[in-house]
Amino acid sequence: MLKIEKVVPPCDAVVWYSQVLKVPCAPVVEFGDPVNQLRDRMIVAMKHYRGIGLAANQIGVGQRVAILQKSIGEIVTIVNPEIIDSWGVELNESEGCLSLPFTIENGIPKPIYARVKRARKVKMRYQDENGTWKELEGDNYFARAIMHEVDHLNGIVFIDHISRLMADMVLVRYKRFLSDPRVRRVE
Repeated sequence: MLKIEKVVPPCDAVVWYSQVLKVPCAPVVEFGDPVNQLRDRMIVAMKHYRGIGLAANQIGVGQRVAILQKSIGEIVTIVNPEIIDSWGVELNESEGCLSLPFTIENGIPKPIYARVKRARKVKMRYQDENGTWKELEGDNYFARAIMHEVDHLNGIVFIDHISRLMADMVLVRYKRFLSDPRVRRVE
């Protein structure tokens, strides 16, 4: 079993592939400041790692909160999300995850990518930072990001959607990354 490993940046570290990511997150029951503070920490980490989405468990917080970059300058906070519908031709496109890096460029871990089948469109029900229920639809790239982050909150990592052979290949690259002398481990 892999231990929790982290890079120690000037922000919360993204949890790399470990059992923490395989456990479904607990629903959020307290809104307002606690969610806003968590969201702010997540935004700093997501920007530092140059991601387009981040789930709370990726920074070690087991709550159903994720953030998604909907467009440049627009970040959506989703709390207690539920996918209520997905449709359209399944697209088998490249997908990566900040929790499965394979190299370091300019001090930042870069994710491994693999082709993952996902529906073209998705509809989600979620709560905002204040607990108000909303719905959001996404298509193509944004739909993929929604499904990826909701999967994280459900204890699912993108390699759970690919063949065992491909998943093993991803994990071999990831384990090679761990032997890189530039990688520091925090236990």
